[in-house]
Amino acid sequence: MTLDLFRPFFRVLIDPIASELEDLGVGPNSLSVASLFFAALAGVSLYFRFLFLAGLMVFLNAASDAMDGALARRIGTADLRGDFLDHVIDRYADIFIVCGIFFGGLCTLADRRCCDHRRVINELFGDTSTGCAYWEILRRHFGQG
Repeated sequence: MTLDLFRPFFRVLIDPIASELEDLGVGPNSLSVASLFFAALAGVSLYFRFLFLAGLMVFLNAASDAMDGALARRIGTADLRGDFLDHVIDRYADIFIVCGIFFGGLCTLADRRCCDHRRVINELFGDTSTGCAYWEILRRHFGQG
């Protein structure tokens, strides 16, 4: 969790669930992989604009990501390898979700307005005919235009 200030509040929610997962024999690395799976589903859901499903998948991604560390500490298997795996999976999860947002046309890199994926691709490759002045300013600043 990024905000350590809220850790005690969430620990009250997470620890009982981690205890149940321990009883079921679920391992922390399987929760990390599950969080990646939920993030991939969130990205696909965002791309196709199934926003409720995407929100649910993002929630399940965050919940399973929070559980894996708590479960590893609970069963005594917390180590640097698992921490590394967790962080790598978190970055891939971020990529899935952000790509779903951008390529689903929910946001552009430049101006955060709703658009379709063709506009995002045009802006990425420098086509300013889409009405975005951001790329033109960058080109002039860096001497490429």
